[in-house]
Amino acid sequence: MSDDLPKKTEDLPMASGVRNPPVKLKQAPVYLEGQFSCPRCGVFSTQQWTSLYRRFNPGGGVRHIQLSDISMSQCLACSAKSLWFEKRLVVPEQSFVEALPEDLPAEFIRDFEEAAAISARSPRAAAALLRMCVEALCKDLAGRSKFDQAIGELERQGIPTEISIALDVVRSNGNEVLHAGKLYGDDDDHTVRMLFDIVRSIVNWAITQKRNLAQLYAEIPDTKRAASEERRRKSREAADGG
Repeated sequence: MSDDLPKKTEDLPMASGVRNPPVKLKQAPVYLEGQFSCPRCGVFSTQQWTSLYRRFNPGGGVRHIQLSDISMSQCLACSAKSLWFEKRLVVPEQSFVEALPEDLPAEFIRDFEEAAAISARSPRAAAALLRMCVEALCKDLAGRSKFDQAIGELERQGIPTEISIALDVVRSNGNEVLHAGKLYGDDDDHTVRMLFDIVRSIVNWAITQKRNLAQLYAEIPDTKRAASEERRRKSREAADGG
């Protein structure tokens, strides 16, 4: 028997995996990631990475030098290969479609879709568009003309702290770029994905959830709403010592 073969060991108990967190089934191709949605077949699959080498013959000998700026990924679902240059997908040219928030107001759809269309080719340009979208969306939802005032109003309305902090970072970074006299910051694919997530989070909290809660409230019979209000009133009085 070969020494390379694993030795037989006693079976150990293991979890079924039912409690494991769900796998994100749609993810843009990311350099050196082990899994993402294949730019060839679209299937969320494991990716196998291969380094590329240059072969040359100095003084009659053969040497292989690894190329540091180019590599290849292969999808294990369809076996197709993709070429990466300077950590960016170049073949096939990929415009990964980001899921458009269902309740995103119509006036912001163009910026979102344009950012999605160019995110693979120019993350910096996509980030600039998304920052514009985030700022305009917040001003519209808060009814304020300035970004910092809009963030403050959304905080007053109860926006989750995590989203509020993310918005403040977007505002701060935008000011830094503006004061430096530059159109774009040093944005990468990760920054762009975060900005897409911020847009979706704002829409989900400010529009989708509020609408769903309003619909839920409207379905409660008047008598039950009145009874609930009375119970809550008595609970508040008891808590206050009344």
